[in-house]
Amino acid sequence: MPNADIHTWEIRIEWFDYADLRVSGHISIPRHVQVGDLLEAPMKSGRIGVFRFVKVDYCRDPDDMFFGTVEVVGYKDELPPKDEVMEVER
Repeated sequence: MPNADIHTWEIRIEWFDYADLRVSGHISIPRHVQVGDLLEAPMKSGRIGVFRFVKVDYCRDPDDMFFGTVEVVGYKDELPPKDEVMEVER
């Protein structure tokens, strides 16, 4: 990442607790993450896992930070194409 300028981040999502399927992130685009949004994450197997947000809690400071809980949808290569998927950082 070049610097801490939030406008260069746009979307940054990381695993907070993989065992409990919790993620944390920052979203600096006009649209916030919502329940039902899909998330793609590279897996150790080399495949892309797809997860659905089932809970999203935004922070007050910074207001672009959130914590979310996801559920497993499946692997990308086994699912029909979706319109909009967010990617988790490795």
